[in-house]
Amino acid sequence: MENKNFYIIDSCSLIDLNRHNPIDLFPSLWKKIEELIKSNMMVSHIEVFNEITQQDDKLTEWIKKYKSIFRNVTQRQAEIVWEILKKYPSFVKIDNQYDADSWLIALAKEIKEDPQQSL
Repeated sequence: MENKNFYIIDSCSLIDLNRHNPIDLFPSLWKKIEELIKSNMMVSHIEVFNEITQQDDKLTEWIKKYKSIFRNVTQRQAEIVWEILKKYPSFVKIDNQYDADSWLIALAKEIKEDPQQSL
């Protein structure tokens, strides 16, 4: 089986990219990202979607068109996040909310463990 490279993207990457390279001013850059998404080479986690959509801006509008790249929580991811939080409790925010980063790590680990379900 051939290994296929792909990207797991986090909130900060998209937020900072939009801040420094706005969607409406750099359409060719965002078109490349759309190509990665459409070719199943970019995924993320639903918790990243939730973080991004807390704002009402162009990025939120843009990302809603690509909600399909945001993977839902699985039982295995929940187990991995639990392991992460036991070892690294600082991943929990002050208000006892999980940071999306721990879910991204869990998603990456789950994909690595079972590449058949990956993309």
